[in-house]
Amino acid sequence: MSGQTPQQSISPRGEEDCGDRGRPLDLEIFIKAIDGLKQDIYDKLDSKIDSFSTALRSEMALIRDELNSAVATLQVTVDTHGSTIKDLERSATSCSDDLGSLNKTVKALKDELKVVKNQIKGVQAKCDDLEGRSRRNNIRLVGVPEGLEGPRPREFISKFLQDILHLDEAPLLDRAHRSRREKPGEGAPPRPFIIRVHYFHVREEILRRAREAAPLLHQGKRLSIFADFAPSVAKLRAEFGSAKRLLRACPGVKFGLFFPAELRITLPGGALQFDIRTPVAVVTAVVNEDAVLPCTIPPGTNIPDLELRWIRETGNELVLFFQKLKEDQELPGDNYRGRAHLFTAQLSYGNASLHLSRVQPSDADLYSCSAFVGLEYGYAEVELKVASK
Repeated sequence: MSGQTPQQSISPRGEEDCGDRGRPLDLEIFIKAIDGLKQDIYDKLDSKIDSFSTALRSEMALIRDELNSAVATLQVTVDTHGSTIKDLERSATSCSDDLGSLNKTVKALKDELKVVKNQIKGVQAKCDDLEGRSRRNNIRLVGVPEGLEGPRPREFISKFLQDILHLDEAPLLDRAHRSRREKPGEGAPPRPFIIRVHYFHVREEILRRAREAAPLLHQGKRLSIFADFAPSVAKLRAEFGSAKRLLRACPGVKFGLFFPAELRITLPGGALQFDIRTPVAVVTAVVNEDAVLPCTIPPGTNIPDLELRWIRETGNELVLFFQKLKEDQELPGDNYRGRAHLFTAQLSYGNASLHLSRVQPSDADLYSCSAFVGLEYGYAEVELKVASK
């Protein structure tokens, strides 16, 4: 019919006719197409994987190189530290050895110092003893106004002592001079006179007269006369100052300070004497052998109340101290600790002798034994001489 659009031809199966597409699908061709498509995908995936794998290997190689470099650096550092640690270990071992050696040296030096201290102590004691002996005839006169002696102080002091002490004759003096210090100013106390008396018995008589005539006055001013002691002895005696002041306030009590620094007290009922004796005056011992310094106390003495001291006169060194039924091991000097003992079991029978082991030449000296029982006191001396074998 005119005016109508011609219709497309339809295949007997109702499919559109579009060239090859108008032909019926072949299953085998379809499968081949699918396989081809799949292969294309596989190829593209393989290509991508290869690309990624190559890139990854490259990255991993780079990282490996960086790690190897870092590990190598760390290894160098570790090796350096290891070497340093070994050096430190060697140094520590060396320091430990040095410290051990130093400890031995210090111990040896301490032992030597201990010996030197004992030697110095002994030398000091001998110096003090020598100084004391050199001052044995000395006295001090305090209170004489400055300038009163004129140009001839020895003759002036000799006549001055005769006048104020009413001596039969003027004492013979070896010398007399003021103490060696700066001349005092106006109103200051005068310097004391140091006087050496030629004869010891005259010196003793001067001191006795001075005690009996106390207080001594000259032109209304007080004078003092006393023995001239070494500074070390004077210091020891000064420590009794407070005790003497207390004793002066006790009615009927008399006291005296004996050389070097021993305070003896007499009670109103009289002096309490404790009978202590040394049977011999001198004991001779052999080097490196034992010695016994004999001393006796009254048999039956109440030993629990007994206080016994053995003292070496040079340096006033404590050799042995017995109190409360036992020997004190801490108080004696280093030279005698462990070497000096009593016959403790024989004390009640009166044996207070000193047993001194391993006698040395330096032990030679005068030794004194002092015993106290309550208020009773006794004192005795014995000399130890040391002979070579």
